[in-house]
Amino acid sequence: MGRLSLTAMVLLACTESPPPAAGELRAVSYNIAGLPEGISGSQPATFIPLISGKLNPYDLVLVQEDFAYHDALLLDIEHPHVSAPKQASSRFYGDGLTRLSRSPFRDHQRVQWDLCHGGLTGASDCLAEKGFSAAWHRLDGDIELLVINHHAEAVGGAEDEAARADNFDQLARFLETVAPGKALLIAGDNNLHGFAEPDETVLTSFLTRLQLEDACRHLRCGDEHIDRFFFRSGADIHLEVSQWGVAEGFTSADGSDLSDHPPIEVMLKWSAQRGL
Repeated sequence: MGRLSLTAMVLLACTESPPPAAGELRAVSYNIAGLPEGISGSQPATFIPLISGKLNPYDLVLVQEDFAYHDALLLDIEHPHVSAPKQASSRFYGDGLTRLSRSPFRDHQRVQWDLCHGGLTGASDCLAEKGFSAAWHRLDGDIELLVINHHAEAVGGAEDEAARADNFDQLARFLETVAPGKALLIAGDNNLHGFAEPDETVLTSFLTRLQLEDACRHLRCGDEHIDRFFFRSGADIHLEVSQWGVAEGFTSADGSDLSDHPPIEVMLKWSAQRGL
């Protein structure tokens, strides 16, 4: 066989180049009401062991209020990658944020909110070291996605609203520093009631500032909750949410919900951006 011309070799190489890596990620965010029995808004000693095995179908699990029953949460977990719980150093509880993943993640860090309100009142936010956690999750090879889990200030008094707004400003400043132009996935209990002021202003300002989309609104779900998924594509990864919903099956034998929050699930389609 004769030699190929340079042009033919270039065309052949381009033709044989593999397509960009792509895949799907099924994720759930769940506030499990894991304060001690009697303080929790649920029945955590009974319900959290039931939650455990129901999380296994998900590639990524982001949990809030994992305070007093962490071992019960892990009882039937099959995910190989689990974040260690934060031990409280300055308050009664740590941040209650746990992540479970089928794929590895690195550089996991926790950041406490600068501002909170309420000791024995105002949802007692200042009794825990609430904040957000961040880690880079491997999607394929060296393709990584920054994933944020968070639990914002609760309830609706003026001091709580100010603290909640400050929480989202702090998170935005963090992301502007560590992930400019990168794809992002943010989930958790953000305690923002959609279309109610001043929460709606905080929500839309946060989305606009970071060029994020709310998964529920993106799909016109019509059933908003304070537990939300935000996402954006970046120069590295294109993200698209194809499904959003309240996860089914998180009930006891008698039909009781296993937490005072619903588990929110999404299906994400991702693809590596060309030319990187």
